[in-house]
Amino acid sequence: MPVLAALGLALYFLPALLAYACGLPGARTILLLITQLSWTVLAQVAAIVWAVAAKDDESAGRRD
Repeated sequence: MPVLAALGLALYFLPALLAYACGLPGARTILLLITQLSWTVLAQVAAIVWAVAAKDDESAGRRD
């Protein structure tokens, strides 16, 4: 049961974990979004898209 709880928390905070792992400047904002609104599926999906899109934008800028 503790393993399932840890897995659930990891999935709940997935957008923030992605943002912090990539070193995105908006990581704290993403964390606030998911802690306040992630009980809605739409907010959780939006936070994941935001974290991944910001990573793609940042990596695209490094190619120049």
